[in-house]
Amino acid sequence: CLYSWVEAEGLVLLEAMAQGTPSVGANGCGIQDVIRHKKTGFLVNNLSEFEKRVIQLFKDDDLRAEFSKNCKKYVKLHRIDEVAKRWIKIYKFTINELYPLRYYKRPIEERFQKVFEFAQKTPGISF
Repeated sequence: CLYSWVEAEGLVLLEAMAQGTPSVGANGCGIQDVIRHKKTGFLVNNLSEFEKRVIQLFKDDDLRAEFSKNCKKYVKLHRIDEVAKRWIKIYKFTINELYPLRYYKRPIEERFQKVFEFAQKTPGISF
């Protein structure tokens, strides 16, 4: 369980997932990038909801087992070789698709939006 509103990468969550431990975390910066709500754990918006979800995981063996299995599978996406593959896709998209269109001269928000749209359509990439 991690109830912090800001967590850069959520390394402690990834370590827990590698052991098959589902997590409950605040739906805040960084944490929602690691926990997949209702798949590897729960994202919550307040302490009351946090308490409810922790109790739910303790009481529901089947749900905990399902989340545990999902955690072990999902955490593999965070291995350095998998992360590097996704970044290479983003770099290739930027160089091959945006550079020829002279996107480097456009406002940063517009450039980021194009990369974000690409990431949303590409399996395994999320922002």
